[in-house]
Amino acid sequence: MELHRKFQRITQLGSIVLMVLIIPWSVLALPASSENFVASGDALYLKRDFIGAIGKYRLAIKMRPDSSELYQKLGDASVASGDDDSAIAAYRKSLSISPEDGATHYSLGVALERSGELDEAIAEYITSLQFSTANFDAHRRLADIYAVKGNISKAITEYKALLARNPDNPVINYKLARLYIRIRQNNEAVSHFSKSLESDSDNISIRNELSYLLLNNKQFGKAEKQFDTALGIDRKDLKARKGKIAVLARQQKMKELLTFMEEEAKLFPDDANTFFKYGIVLDYLKQYEKAVDAYTRSNNLQPSPKTMGSIAKIHLRLGKADEAHAILVEAKKLDPNFEPVQDMLIMLDDTNHKKASARKSSKKKKKASSKKRK
Repeated sequence: MELHRKFQRITQLGSIVLMVLIIPWSVLALPASSENFVASGDALYLKRDFIGAIGKYRLAIKMRPDSSELYQKLGDASVASGDDDSAIAAYRKSLSISPEDGATHYSLGVALERSGELDEAIAEYITSLQFSTANFDAHRRLADIYAVKGNISKAITEYKALLARNPDNPVINYKLARLYIRIRQNNEAVSHFSKSLESDSDNISIRNELSYLLLNNKQFGKAEKQFDTALGIDRKDLKARKGKIAVLARQQKMKELLTFMEEEAKLFPDDANTFFKYGIVLDYLKQYEKAVDAYTRSNNLQPSPKTMGSIAKIHLRLGKADEAHAILVEAKKLDPNFEPVQDMLIMLDDTNHKKASARKSSKKKKKASSKKRK
């Protein structure tokens, strides 16, 4: 009897093992939950597999369609994947469930802004600030949109609100400066450029903008100092060098300008424009031979009818009409339609023609005079 019972137990155990082998593992697995899908989606999101994350969040939403949080996660993943339309739809669904969620209003504003729906984005940013007044990014984005749309006064108001909380922020000070330039309040612009540089002193781009603003305001001394500071950071910065040349020329500091151009020629030995500018300075100072050398170096690096015309002008000043004519002919071959060269050639031809006529007239007079004597 005992033997029979043991046999039955073994038979039952075998049946159980057989069932485990036959029934698919998915049937025996634990039931799926929205929490599991969310956890999987979050993990994929962190791995930047946004498409995979979207799939998991959608599965979780099927199990919990009333969750505003899940729609927000779906929206975030959609934005990250570049699908702004899907993101907008997800955020709007989230807000239909939780309309007072300031963070979601902000996220919807970002998606709308990316889609070019600026007016709708403005409305969402404003709404988000009703629930979260300290949202720095909402103020910043509002200001940026107002600036793009040309509503300068509102943009300035938003940027000032940001500065009230962080007065040393270099980016906000820089953006305010650019806005004040647009409405020609240059003193305010100078102030905010300077404030921006207090926190970002090595920013050559901002320093150059301040320098050119001072130059345009005819504050030459201050502009020169700013250009010098920029060049102290990067001696080869082209924008700062161009500004330094302009400010020295405007102040008629020609000796300093000559020294600066000599340095420029050493820094940029293969740049045609550098030697052309160098030639202009030498020409102005009436150092004609050196000017011709500089113009010639420029023309060798990059042949130009303009440069050749400058050489021809010096030859004419020095009374070397033949040399001037020869180089003008070469310049015309380079560009037959370059008017300054055409004009100089016409002038030279007219001059030569008049000289030839004068010589003929002189010869006739001499012949007539000699006949009378006879």
